[in-house]
Amino acid sequence: MITPNIKQLSKHFHNAKEIKCLDLGISVNINHVENFTFDKLKERYYVSGGIICVWNNIDGYATITKNKCNTPNCKKCNCR
Repeated sequence: MITPNIKQLSKHFHNAKEIKCLDLGISVNINHVENFTFDKLKERYYVSGGIICVWNNIDGYATITKNKCNTPNCKKCNCR
């Protein structure tokens, strides 16, 4: 699998609020993620200091379970 760069990773997850971590298998909030870290040895991208795996060379991108709402003052999802 071709490893994405930081720009591609940021674009893929720019609207993500929550993902299913590839390592932990649980849903994790990534609403305020600003940077990604690549582990060359494991061939994986992480956020939050290397805890939450968002991409690996076997599974690809982590599944986005919730998206950010782009509607100001949305009462349905209370995302703002």
